[in-house]
Amino acid sequence: MLAMGTLVGGALPASAGTVTPRGGCTAGLCSETTNETSHPVTVAKDWCASAHGPCHGTPRRTLRKNQTTPHGQDWDVFYVNAHCTYRGQRHSWGISFTERGGSHGKWVQVHNDQHYYIKQVTC
Repeated sequence: MLAMGTLVGGALPASAGTVTPRGGCTAGLCSETTNETSHPVTVAKDWCASAHGPCHGTPRRTLRKNQTTPHGQDWDVFYVNAHCTYRGQRHSWGISFTERGGSHGKWVQVHNDQHYYIKQVTC
């Protein structure tokens, strides 16, 4: 019988306030973004809370129409260009989202259990 709070394999969950390594997926759930528009979307691999965006030196790439971040990899952030609005669904079951880039642009964090489908970009 396992003690409460212990995971199979002996790994313990991080306690509140603990800094965990950046990158990686949680229980097989990776951050993903799909671009369903003709507008290119910039994504980055690692989110840094202190920078409110991608970590310095993290890989970036551009998603073209109907491209998704690599399956099984954790891509934590996408960029909303200045003066643009991105709309779509978070998760395949259709939780709507709207993100506005404002006057300077904005990085949007994608959590490990989330998949953003960008369906409309207006600028």
